[in-house]
Amino acid sequence: MTLAEVKTVLDAVGIPVAYDHFETEQAMPYIIYKETSTRTLSRDDSVGVKISTIQVELYTVNKNLTLEATLEDVLDSFIWNKTLDFDNEDEYYSSFYEFEILR
Repeated sequence: MTLAEVKTVLDAVGIPVAYDHFETEQAMPYIIYKETSTRTLSRDDSVGVKISTIQVELYTVNKNLTLEATLEDVLDSFIWNKTLDFDNEDEYYSSFYEFEILR
């Protein structure tokens, strides 16, 4: 799977999506996704498989269980881990999803 294909999956949520950041300020809710690491597995003394870790970040002004469920539905083809946070200073919620793709 490519990063462009990951974006296509995320676009199905129906809110703005960008790789790493938006060029201009974006009103919430929105999704940021990025590749955070890559590791390789060898095959016959060469790189056989590249495995990339992808982080998807959902930002909302209020806790939005419906939007989280929608995102989780589109991520259904991946095995993901989820972490939640609330930023007290700027007062927003963030949900972080992490999964791996083969490249």
